[in-house]
Amino acid sequence: MKKRVVLAVLIALVMSGSLVFAGGRQAAGGTDGKVTIGRVVFELTNPYLQADNACSEERAKELGVNFIYLDGKSNAEIQANCITDLISRKVTGIIVQPLDGAAIQPSIDEAIQANIPIITFYQQPANKNVPSVMIDEASSSKELGALAARKWLEWYPNKPIKIAIIDQPDVAFLVENRTEAFIAGIKSVAPNAEVVARLDGKGRRDISMAAADDLLQSHPEANIIFGVNNDTALGCLAAYEALGRGKAINGIPQTELIASVDGTEAEMLKIFDPNSALKMTMGLSPKANGYAVVDTIMKVINGQIPRVGETIVTTQNKIIDFYTMSIDDAQKFLTEEHKSKLDLKKEIGIK
Repeated sequence: MKKRVVLAVLIALVMSGSLVFAGGRQAAGGTDGKVTIGRVVFELTNPYLQADNACSEERAKELGVNFIYLDGKSNAEIQANCITDLISRKVTGIIVQPLDGAAIQPSIDEAIQANIPIITFYQQPANKNVPSVMIDEASSSKELGALAARKWLEWYPNKPIKIAIIDQPDVAFLVENRTEAFIAGIKSVAPNAEVVARLDGKGRRDISMAAADDLLQSHPEANIIFGVNNDTALGCLAAYEALGRGKAINGIPQTELIASVDGTEAEMLKIFDPNSALKMTMGLSPKANGYAVVDTIMKVINGQIPRVGETIVTTQNKIIDFYTMSIDDAQKFLTEEHKSKLDLKKEIGIK
């Protein structure tokens, strides 16, 4: 039977120091150096994933557990090779964020055959036969879309909403849980909103800039633009700014509202700049997620969660925007979740 684990309880236990693994720390590897967690990071050039992985490493250190990581480079073949590498190193447990649930399945089965516990992060394997830490992104993305629609209609009640998406269509999970949910959120507020363009930014800033240049030529009327991650949104914004758009006055976008995903420093600097059209993001929580994957694989190693079968640990994202969040709360999010040293007010010029 599928088990839903509410992460809020787990995190509370972690933070209070009340979470004790079966058999105590020594049985879990503690100070003897025998337990090693191997993590295949989806893409280490991504600022969010860098922070997430650093938090996993921090949590492993707190537990006295060895931690090694490999860069999956957002490539299914490379991810598979990374898992084979970790199996050959005889690690105690493996964490992987798959590019594709079907493509990763043989590697999941390989680890099971080698008797090495393995869990996935963010996306399940096709057979759903190992535990997974899953972010409830669909709910958050729908909430973000609804917020974008409400604000646009508040500012421009007589301008129909024209949606443009800079997507990453080769990652089906992102399309379903970010893009489609964002569109559904807009339409829950504005049923007649129209999607006028869906372009492939491949999750990269340079390609997204080029896609945004095309968007400006083909659909200059697009007024709510969604970037599927921080690089797509920031690339889009840069292209628009280069042509004199992407601007806001006192926080009110003049020609388009841009929404993002991740909640990185670069996004925050734009979101809380009253002159920028990037005004909201679905902020991922690297500390909560980074801790959750380590705690979950340790529970599997210690027999508290079955190695084989569907168990889901759920985490949540946070809506961050210019209108409902103070800059002080945004600073707190960056400091606590990303361990950021950035001073938002100083960098933006707010006294």
